[in-house]
Amino acid sequence: MPENSGRVTRRDMFALGAGAAIGTGLWSEMAHATSPAKAPLTMRSDGGYATAPLAKDSWALGVVQSRVIAVDVTSPEKKRRENVQHMCDLIDYANGFSGKKDMLFFHEFPITGYNYKWTLIDARKAAIELPGEETETLAKKARQYGTWLVFGSYVRD
Repeated sequence: MPENSGRVTRRDMFALGAGAAIGTGLWSEMAHATSPAKAPLTMRSDGGYATAPLAKDSWALGVVQSRVIAVDVTSPEKKRRENVQHMCDLIDYANGFSGKKDMLFFHEFPITGYNYKWTLIDARKAAIELPGEETETLAKKARQYGTWLVFGSYVRD
């Protein structure tokens, strides 16, 4: 992010891990945050440095490998909604199977799917907006469980 600009761009979000940020609403917090200058990292002569306690000692992780259905680029909205609903159902199942998950990892393109015949123009038509309808729906579902989500997607920027 440019020095002292006071705003976070989409590129900054990707650099900061936007996929994980979706899960807890960190997106809006980061977009409006103005962070004070941090103290420089200092290293001791033994190679150690100051640390802080972890928020949790352990995390329950889940990996979701599901079906992928590519959207029709002439009318992608309906299939994107169906794919997002499928993801929401899988978030429910994953958190019901052997307990709550702190983080769920999805595969690439669970929202838009992938078609090797797509051109760059087609991929842009299939892409989602960030933030947008799909990420807001997924964020709401993730907040229900306190779960972070990680996935790949075509995104218009």
